[in-house]
Amino acid sequence: MHYGFLTMIGKKFILIAALLVILTGTASAFDIEPASMSVSTKTATSPGQAIVSITADPSDAWIAIDGGTASLSNWSGTLAPGSHVISAWAKDYYPAQFSLTVVENTKYTISLELEPHTGYLVLEISPIDASVYVDGQKVQGYMVEIPVGRRTVSIRKFGYEEQKLSLVVQWQRTSILRVTLSPSAFEIREWKLKPEVFNPSNKGLYGRSVLNFTITAPGWGQMKVIDPSGKLYLEKELPVFTTWSQSFSWDGRDSTGKILPDGEYLLVLSLWPLAQEEIEAETEEETIELEPSIVFTTKLRIDSNSLIVPSGAQAARPGLLYFPDPKISELLPGSAELLGTYPRGGSLALGFKLGSSTMIALEGSYDVAPAAGFALSFMQGLGSTAGMDLALLGRFAWNSDTAPLYPGAASEAEISLPLAYALGGLRFGIAPGVVYDFSLSSFQGRAGLGLWYENQSIVAGLSAQGDIGTVLPMTSTNPLRLALESRILLDSTPISFMIRISGDLNPGLSSPAASLGFGVAW
Repeated sequence: MHYGFLTMIGKKFILIAALLVILTGTASAFDIEPASMSVSTKTATSPGQAIVSITADPSDAWIAIDGGTASLSNWSGTLAPGSHVISAWAKDYYPAQFSLTVVENTKYTISLELEPHTGYLVLEISPIDASVYVDGQKVQGYMVEIPVGRRTVSIRKFGYEEQKLSLVVQWQRTSILRVTLSPSAFEIREWKLKPEVFNPSNKGLYGRSVLNFTITAPGWGQMKVIDPSGKLYLEKELPVFTTWSQSFSWDGRDSTGKILPDGEYLLVLSLWPLAQEEIEAETEEETIELEPSIVFTTKLRIDSNSLIVPSGAQAARPGLLYFPDPKISELLPGSAELLGTYPRGGSLALGFKLGSSTMIALEGSYDVAPAAGFALSFMQGLGSTAGMDLALLGRFAWNSDTAPLYPGAASEAEISLPLAYALGGLRFGIAPGVVYDFSLSSFQGRAGLGLWYENQSIVAGLSAQGDIGTVLPMTSTNPLRLALESRILLDSTPISFMIRISGDLNPGLSSPAASLGFGVAW
């Protein structure tokens, strides 16, 4: 590599260079904007005065009003109604003045942005099609205008070693940067396999494993899937490498499309530099093929018990509306669901998995009362054995309506211990707990129930919830809440659809509601 800097002094050269830029059209700007002022106002109580607050970019700028004493960084105070002049200046920036007219009983919030001093950088790069970045921003052309100060420059091209260097750009000066990149050695520098255990029967992205790797130079590759004994199941040639980031996705199937049985497998990646692509030396007696320059091997495992089912977080309960599913490992890593509810209302629910046994969920709801609500929960898996799963749920909910009709939207805080048992795809469970009702300012017991069927495509079931206390259950003031729902995850996409019917049993069925929506899973 060779690089050098040549500083040439003089305004004449700057003018000539700028004219050359205009004529050739090869220079690129560095997002340099002229000085500007933005003003926002709101009503305030200040008879005979206006309240003014000023900040500037850069933060170390000096600010003065009507030629008075300058203030560093910001200026706050009151001004008499009428016109005023704001002056601002800072090192390595052009000074600027702005006119401001103010009126009484008004608060003004003002932001100033000064125009920086600049210099020019002439680029002489080899190879000429290499990408040049100044402070992380890509620049193009033979000459670029850059704010003064110390700048970090990086030059990149696939197949060459990246070069990074630091330079000081001076005001009204032009620097010439000469860099020749060196060819890069052909190698893998980074790789990641995710997930290392998967089930090919899961939907979409959850039914495959992806190997991402970084290659340093043009080449080509071949991927083989074998078992520990060396038996070959799949062989695939990869496209010619034209950039650093590469990937290979495997769906757990062999060359005939058949899903392989549970067990450990090896991904064997063989790589050749492009100069050796498919080179063969043939003689009368044999054909000789070049050995790969790199052979990379990593392990992964197929596990048909690793099920990922469609999930949501309605009322901030991961699982069903009135029963939080304690088997967090089977829920999707994250989901967002938007539902509309008839006769009134709607909600947006989000769920996030932290690791394999922790889930955070939240929901915002609205109905035409008008009323709005919010719910937040934290669920921690406590254990799983012999088809049984146990978790701890802590949940807080608030609603602006004292008696909201939207399911699960009452103002309350609860703690429960959901316990579920599985018989194949059929699951049922109970969630005993305690709840504090903010509207009644009292504690009472609570129990949630769930009965549902699940696989990789669908979750469908019934959930119920009732409070246990001084008020008799299934009455107008303490109904048994019911919800019948189904959630379907589309094949090979992150999109899910949901339908739900809910109501209160008290003992007749009241407050019926129907919900329809869609979600995105990841």
